[in-house]
Amino acid sequence: MVIRPARLRVVAVSLVSVLPVALSCTAAKDDENVPIAGVWKSSFGTIHFLEDGTLGEASLLPAACNGKASPDPVAFTGTWLHETVSDAGPGAYVTLTSTAGDLTCKRFFGYYKHDGRELLQLTATDAGSDPFLRQT
Repeated sequence: MVIRPARLRVVAVSLVSVLPVALSCTAAKDDENVPIAGVWKSSFGTIHFLEDGTLGEASLLPAACNGKASPDPVAFTGTWLHETVSDAGPGAYVTLTSTAGDLTCKRFFGYYKHDGRELLQLTATDAGSDPFLRQT
């Protein structure tokens, strides 16, 4: 069987156009499998991501959600979704509301591994840069 140059070009162009789409779909599935569910602790709070996309116990410093600088944590409720941010990678996009109702915000927790530990890095906040370490 002889492959003619015209057919070879059609196959090559098809692969070039389809391959990036196939790879992006694979990356999106991998991002959805990032293990976010569980309890995470940091120097500025504890947050429990439940499998159903809601938050269990969430106790964070107010500065984590645009509140005043305070050493006393505030209880939050909320929801989360797997998400990927171009400059931060995979993680969880979280909507937080304080139980008192005075603080509401959306925050991204970037997921990564370092020295065999799983970590979440809270972005865009004045609460600090100490990552959350997986507890369970």
